[in-house]
Amino acid sequence: MQILRANGTVLKINKAWEEFWEQSSVADISKYNINSDKKAQALGMTSAFKQALAGITASLRNMKYTLDADTAGTGGVRFLNVRMLPLVKEGEAVEGVVCILEDNSKNRFVELEKEKHQNQLKEEITRRTKQFESLLQFSTEILTINDPTEVFEFVISWAQSLFGLDYSSLLLLEKNGKLVLKDVIGFSRSLIDTFELQTGEGLAGLVAQTQQVAVTENFATETRFTIPDVIGENGITSALAAPMLNKDGLTGVLIGHTKSKRIFAQSERLLYQSIANQAAVAVDNAISQQSLKRSEKRFRHLFESANDAIYLIDLKNDRIVDCNRKALELGGYSREELAGMDKYALYPSGEHAVLDERYKKILLKESLPAVSSHSYIHKDGSHIPVEISTSLVETGGQKLMMNIVRDVSRRKALEEEREETSLRLRRASRMEAIGLMAGGVAHDLNNILSGIISYPELMMLKFPSDSPVQEDLKKVIASGQRAAGVVADLLTVARGAATVKEIACLNELIKSYLVSPEFCKLASLYPQVNFLPSLTPGIATILCSSGHVQKMLMNLVTNAAEAVEGKGEVKVSTSSYVVSEKESSLDLLPGKYTVLEVSDTGTGISRYDLEHIFDPFYTTKKMGRSGTGLGLAVVWNTVQDHDGLVRVKSDDRGTSFVIYLPISPETHTCKMTPGKSSLEELHGKGNLLVVDDEKSQRDIAVKILSVLGYKASAVSSGEEAIAFIKKKQPDLLLLDMLMDPGLNGRQTFERIIRLYPDQKAIVVSGYSDSEDINKLMEMGVLGLLKKPYTMEKMGLVVKEALQ
Repeated sequence: MQILRANGTVLKINKAWEEFWEQSSVADISKYNINSDKKAQALGMTSAFKQALAGITASLRNMKYTLDADTAGTGGVRFLNVRMLPLVKEGEAVEGVVCILEDNSKNRFVELEKEKHQNQLKEEITRRTKQFESLLQFSTEILTINDPTEVFEFVISWAQSLFGLDYSSLLLLEKNGKLVLKDVIGFSRSLIDTFELQTGEGLAGLVAQTQQVAVTENFATETRFTIPDVIGENGITSALAAPMLNKDGLTGVLIGHTKSKRIFAQSERLLYQSIANQAAVAVDNAISQQSLKRSEKRFRHLFESANDAIYLIDLKNDRIVDCNRKALELGGYSREELAGMDKYALYPSGEHAVLDERYKKILLKESLPAVSSHSYIHKDGSHIPVEISTSLVETGGQKLMMNIVRDVSRRKALEEEREETSLRLRRASRMEAIGLMAGGVAHDLNNILSGIISYPELMMLKFPSDSPVQEDLKKVIASGQRAAGVVADLLTVARGAATVKEIACLNELIKSYLVSPEFCKLASLYPQVNFLPSLTPGIATILCSSGHVQKMLMNLVTNAAEAVEGKGEVKVSTSSYVVSEKESSLDLLPGKYTVLEVSDTGTGISRYDLEHIFDPFYTTKKMGRSGTGLGLAVVWNTVQDHDGLVRVKSDDRGTSFVIYLPISPETHTCKMTPGKSSLEELHGKGNLLVVDDEKSQRDIAVKILSVLGYKASAVSSGEEAIAFIKKKQPDLLLLDMLMDPGLNGRQTFERIIRLYPDQKAIVVSGYSDSEDINKLMEMGVLGLLKKPYTMEKMGLVVKEALQ
């Protein structure tokens, strides 16, 4: 404590003051005046003294004062608490000031140390906050980058800026275990994708091996690993490296270098490790995204280039969200029309339940057939046979149902064509068997029928026209002709039987049939059926066996009339058609065709019956009463013999038979079929030789020829015929084709024309191969007379041959 006079000089000090200031009470204080003490003025003590003189107590806290001598080891610094109290006698003015000094240095030094620690803590918090904010910003921004290359660039740029690095690099761990440089700052960019490190090589290799952050303060003293040449080449001193870790382990290494020596604090290492880990996640995500984009791009390419229609269906609303190019082609819809369409809209309502069941099993992952067959509705309303394969896919993060729809119409057509071919082969096989049977009996049957038909004709000439015997004989002839018709049908079914083809007009053949007794009888049996001819004028002629074509027409019209129940129509029409190369098939070659169509308004043919209608002896009628079961078999074989095609269309509205016949190679004027000739018109003159191994056939032929005015002779073999001709050459030779034993008809004629090239001949046959007949025609035979024959037929053929 110190007492100051009003003038500022010291009146008195106590012992404690003396010890603190190291002042004597006599020598030092006599010269001191607070008003002139510059330190006191600077510290505010002078002002406090004056305030106390004014009667106001003044206080100064933690006044920092530096002593001349440092006895406490604090540099002479003291922290003092000072109070200036006015010294007043009772009732008088202030006489002086009492200055009380308290040394607060110890407490103050404790307070200052505390303040220093608090400031350091604040600075650390501020620094950590900034680091956290930087890491947060880094994490936020890096998650927006999906390209791996951009992630590499972002990471090394951020690390360089945040840590003040001269070089910043990122290396990824490849499948072969090597670290490959992916991006750099500071180093030559030529090192990218070429600079590699083995695990344990260099600081990055050490970090990859230990999977812990590591530093090198000075590469010059580093002994833990081999140092890559690039370090020395760039004058690098220090480095900081951290493993890029994620949930699956090591992805790569993030490493930074400085040219000057750098000591990296622990907090920097931790932050660097956090950035490296964030980079690992970002790199993996970016690579995954890139892989996903590539996968989606490949998917899109496959999706669009697929040969099948593909539809993607949203599982939430069961609507189509996307489709490929083939889907647009398949249905004729635009992409806009298909988008948002219900998943069932492309299929008939009757198939929705089956499809729904299939979709449910797909969602429940139950087993089901790989594909299912359905009908697809085209935009024009037509139905296309398809096969559907269904699966679940995920694209663009969206789960979808994928329908792969394959158009199998071509395959179905091929299957149907194969089935039809197989059916034709089976039918041909049956036809061949029947043909062998028919050919075996036809010759003998026709020889027998010749007597049944011809002898009654000869007998009718002996009775008056009004004789009751005439009618009986006509009935015998009619029965024989019906039997001959059955044999003729068998021979037609047999195919290969002798036929002579001539150029004819289909329209005229139809007209001839429509005025024939057979048609008139048919029309009378079905009065409620309206027969409608619709013949296209000027159609091309055909090369055909007129009798077979008319028989085919008669069978078709008869079947059509019988198919109509009650009132209805049977339409017979002709037209022309050209088959292009594109339309052609094994059944129908390119070219021009004359088309015959016979249609009815009946009840149609069942699917089962439709497969068998051309089979011989197959009939839905009563065998022996309404038909023999050969009618349509004759149609089919006739068409085949004429290199044509028959197509059948049938439903509950009726049936249509469409027959394509090739036009003749030459154009001819259509001629009407001649009418019935009288006996007088058939008469002629000449010497004729009949050659037949059957005596009954020789007798019949000679008698008919004699009635017709000819002089006829007969021999029983080819050898006898040659011997006869050498003696006397006839005007016309009537030659049987099948003779046994010895020479047949063809062999006989071949030998005769060698001797007599101008010899005229006609062939008479109950059954002969078409090939033999054709060869004879080429050799000069003038006609074919089929057994059993009538007097009229023989007369016409003989007269035409002689003329």
